[in-house]
Order: sequence, then C-alpha cells, then structure tokens
Amino acid sequence: RICGPGFAVEHQSHYTSIVRQETMEVTQQPTLWGPLTWARGHEYRKCQYLQVRVKNSAAKPIDIFNVHSPASRRHPLTAMIREHILKWLVDNTSSNAIIGGDLNINLISLDMVLKHTPDIKYLMEPDRKHGDIMASRGLDAVSVACEINSTSGEHKMCVAMVEQEVIA
Repeated sequence: RICGPGFAVEHQSHYTSIVRQETMEVTQQPTLWGPLTWARGHEYRKCQYLQVRVKNSAAKPIDIFNVHSPASRRHPLTAMIREHILKWLVDNTSSNAIIGGDLNINLISLDMVLKHTPDIKYLMEPDRKHGDIMASRGLDAVSVACEINSTSGEHKMCVAMVEQEVIA
C-alpha cells in the first residue's frame, strides 16, 4: 500500500524488502539467515537475505542483507553482540552487497569493526534515526532520502540506489 504497483514486497518477521520491478529482478527470494551471533540467548538475531539483479545488465547479482538489531532489557544489544553481528556480516557478504536496516549502532562502533574491510562504504542520510545505516560492499551506491515512516516513529526506511552499467 505504501509503494503502489510495480514493487515486489516481501515481509518476514521484523524484515521487509521492497524491490522496484521496473529496474530490478529478484534472483533469490528472501529468506532468513543466521543466527548472527553465537551468544546464548541471542539465537533469534537474524537478517533477511535476498539477491537481485539489475535488469538488462551484465553485472553480477547484488546480495542484500536486511538487518534488525533489537535492544531491550531482557535481550541487551551489548558491544560484544554488535561486534558479532558486524563480524558475521563481513564474513558472509559477497563482494557485491548492500547491508542495511536498523543496526542500532553508532558510526564509531561501526567503524571499529568495519575499518579493516576497505571495500565497505557507508550510506546514510543526515537526518537518519539512530541505527538506520546502510553499507555497500564493492558497489557504487548512494543512500536515498525516504520520508515514509516505518512501523514506528523510531526508525526510517533505508533506501539504496545502485549505479550499474546497463546494456541496451
């Protein structure tokens, strides 16, 4: 309802992926991957994975990792858990990937883990909510402002536009 026609929308648990069908095709349907940490009591921490390809392009497919890192008193998102999640993402993403969503992390913490991964570039809006961050790996991508409210006032949608060479 938010997007209108022409979008493939897939909702699973805390995750929703929206793909513009005019320019992209889904080559692997969304599935939940994880757990993103081995810490006891945090096995539920997963991400939504899907793969897309730019239509009419010779470029290889793009892996998308949609992350939600909830934090509560019962299941605190400690520095160790954040580090596990980021390490899992570095170890499990291809050289053509977008990582994004509610990472519930600040740039200093993000940089502590990702600074050793030179092919990762941060994508974010200046007025983003806490933790709403994306990163691209091996892609020329930009963050696009999106004023559509997510399920709560705590977060905004993360939207990436990928620049790919299109073959006519």
